[in-house]
Parts: sequence; structure tokens; C-alpha cells
Amino acid sequence: MIKFLRYIKIIVAIFFLCTKANSQDKFSAKFATEVGGYFNHGKDTIFYGIMNSWQTDSMLIQEISTSVNKNVNGQITRSVRVDRVIFIDYRKKVLFEYSNMSDTARLMGPHFLYDTFSLTTGYPFNIRDEDVKYGPRQARQLADTTIDSVRYKRYLERIDSLNGTLYFTFFADCESQPSISLYPYHARKFGCPVMMATSSDEVNIRKRPYMLRKRMLLRDYLTEDEERIFAAWRKYAEEHPVKPSPPKKKPKSGKRKNIPTNNI
Repeated sequence: MIKFLRYIKIIVAIFFLCTKANSQDKFSAKFATEVGGYFNHGKDTIFYGIMNSWQTDSMLIQEISTSVNKNVNGQITRSVRVDRVIFIDYRKKVLFEYSNMSDTARLMGPHFLYDTFSLTTGYPFNIRDEDVKYGPRQARQLADTTIDSVRYKRYLERIDSLNGTLYFTFFADCESQPSISLYPYHARKFGCPVMMATSSDEVNIRKRPYMLRKRMLLRDYLTEDEERIFAAWRKYAEEHPVKPSPPKKKPKSGKRKNIPTNNI
């Protein structure tokens, strides 16, 4: 179990840091990201949930969820609760946290997008590491596969660590919308949007993977309410610019100073 939790630490870092939505064009949409984490050979669930996102004109709104476990008479139930909604304006390079998806929502915190920081929930955010640190170094192409009538190109990447070896499989769908792809850097390398990814300790998965991540387009337009929220939050971002944090000072040298002493 300890070894597995070490695996999970690696997997969570990779899957949750690599969530940058490629919202740099004017494609408007609502899409969902299905995320699951499992252990005990896939028999038990650590967390599972579906997070909604919206994008338009270089802006992104995304739900930030927390896994909630309840123990009632020895029966454990797991659910997902939306704690925050984040708004990103890539042109203004800002990220704002809001209490909910509403044009009257309470502002929870402003951030400069390219700083390294934690949200008010404690959720770490570092956009610079999202898709570069875990780029497709040695990914090799596998045979295509069809899942739910969708034809996917598959790519396998092996990551070795002191705790063992993990195999990440990326599923690319050339018919999907590029702007909602998972792992944009991988997608550019593969030539198609990455719409699903799994991780396991075996190449040929015979059991449920440790992690599953899947992106689904729900609709290619926004409702009037959603457009109004984007307009209100963009207006606030324009009126309240966020400056980057000053560079951190280098720690002082640990050398001891010579302290003069009086001769007695």
C-alpha cells in the first residue's frame, strides 16, 4: 500500500499539473474532464469525478473539485464537491478564483497566471510546468484502437522512478476539437488532440488503471448566461490588473562572519 501511494504521488503530480486548456482561439464550448484514481488492482476507488469547463476567446472557466469520503455504518461512499471556479484570461495573464459559476459570485482570490502559487483551497498551480516538464520524451506509437465507436491513435510513454515503472498511454482522436485537448504539447507532437490518458504498472492493461483522464465535448456553444459570466469576469479582469510577484531573493550565504574579540 505504501508503494502504491508513492505511485499515486507521481501520478497525481503528472495528471493534475498537465491540465492546461488550449483556449487560445475563439472556439466556444462547454466540455467535461472525467478523472478517476484507483488502487487494489482497480477494485477500490480513491476518487472519481467529472469537472466541467467552459472556454471562449482566449478565456477559460474551470471547476475545481474536492473528493469527499463519508463513512456511514462502515459503508464508505465517495463523491466530488465543487469548491471553487477559476477564471483564466490568457490575454491579461490573470487567474481569478470565484465561489461559484455566477456573474454575482464572490471573488476568492486574484493571481498572476505565470506565478507559482496555490489556490485558496491549497490546490497547487504552476502553468509553466503543466505540459513541458512531462513532455513526450520516448513515446512510441501503438496499434490504433476503437472505443465507443471512436478510432484512437495510441502512444505509450514509460516513466522510471525509484519506486518503480509507470506506463502512460495517450489516446489521440484526430476528429476532435484541438482547443480542448489534454496535454497540448503531446497533441502537437502526435498531430492529433489527446482526448484520453491512462497510467498503469503494466504495458498491456489487464485491470483497471491507476489513473484515468478523459475529455469530452458537451456542446460547441455557450448559453446566454455563460456568455454573461464571461463578459462580467473579463470586465473585472480588465479593471483590476494583477502584477507578477517580485523575484524571490537569493538566500544569504551560510558562511560565518568573523566576529572581532577584545584581547584580555
